[in-house]
Amino acid sequence: MTSGPVKGVLWFCLAMAFATGIDTSLKLTDPGLPIAIILIVRAAMGLALIAPVIALRGRRSLYTNHIRLHVGRAVFWIGALYLTFVALRRLTVTETSGYLLSEPLFVLCLATLILKERFTARKLVAIGVGLSGVIIMISPEFQMGGDWPGVIFAISAAVSFAIMSIIMKKMVAVETQLAMLFWPQFFSIFVFLPVTITGWVMPSVTDLLWIAVMSVCALATNLCLIQSFAAADAGAVAPAAYSALPFAMIADWFVFGDAPSLVLILGALVVMVAVLSIDYRGRNHAHPPVPD
Repeated sequence: MTSGPVKGVLWFCLAMAFATGIDTSLKLTDPGLPIAIILIVRAAMGLALIAPVIALRGRRSLYTNHIRLHVGRAVFWIGALYLTFVALRRLTVTETSGYLLSEPLFVLCLATLILKERFTARKLVAIGVGLSGVIIMISPEFQMGGDWPGVIFAISAAVSFAIMSIIMKKMVAVETQLAMLFWPQFFSIFVFLPVTITGWVMPSVTDLLWIAVMSVCALATNLCLIQSFAAADAGAVAPAAYSALPFAMIADWFVFGDAPSLVLILGALVVMVAVLSIDYRGRNHAHPPVPD
């Protein structure tokens, strides 16, 4: 019989596979379709997917005393998604995933500043090693033709996801999973509604199908993460978050015909080693990267 930690890791790896499906589906949409429209349609589809559950459990399942936390989480979640999608329009899935691996390093810094967690020498070394991995990954961009805007968007997305993780750390003990699924989608519709009203472009049938795939993958990612954390502690399953990189490589290779560079792989491995040194040996675990 499979043990709890092994089950947790398997569920987390499955979540990362679905998360890669989100990124791959985005890249398969029309490059000319505004990202704001993709996000608002995805949010509407996401709400439609969880509507039957809300109907079964009743509106009380969405009740919250922490609406400000939901608003704050939604703001950074929406910002992180937008930045990630812009990066994906310019970079490969593997490149974007590699830069997003730096998110736990930003979580360590922010947890010290915001949550007043103890800043140890081990954390300082991990951050230094992790940042050196990021520098390795971006080193090819120093060459002529490097896509610096794409890199900046991806790393900015990692920072936004890190801030969202800090907010989530305060919410998981006081909010239901259904409420945490519902409110970000709900707020994102209102954020992008003015943009879409003034510049609405009707997605093609093909684009709508890919956005639907994104919505299903996003829901599946969250459900798998719930199962993962129910089966094992966060610290035990956190290393499985880095399975996102091989999944991204597979997607790039088979769907887009893009082979990852050795420099990117090396830099990503350095970042992974830095974060895993905290996950396994530090008392305050670094948050695993938050999927989009």
